[in-house]
Amino acid sequence: MTNLASDVKDYVELKFEYAKIEAAEKATHLISSVVVFLFAVILGAAILAFVSFTLAFILAQKVGIAIAFGIISVCYVLLFVALFALRRRYIEEPVARFFGNLISDKKSNGATTQEPNML
Repeated sequence: MTNLASDVKDYVELKFEYAKIEAAEKATHLISSVVVFLFAVILGAAILAFVSFTLAFILAQKVGIAIAFGIISVCYVLLFVALFALRRRYIEEPVARFFGNLISDKKSNGATTQEPNML
């Protein structure tokens, strides 16, 4: 009976260690995803700013500087309205799917992780 109690204690300890390792893996994946996303957003914003100024200065040669920047601004407003209208499809659902996959045991290739058999 003592051997059974010892085995159960070892099993519970191993399950706890496995849960800690799995939580650390998920936290690492989440943090790395956030860092990559923030880097992409910052880089994308810088590229967008340079492209916007370039287009505005090219347009300024034809219509004037104020109207050129106004045209670029209207394009951004239209882009914002379109993104706001489609936010569920292009923002909410992918974010929810990402966190759902992170919380569940699904890997990026669609396979599920299997808990090691400890018995």
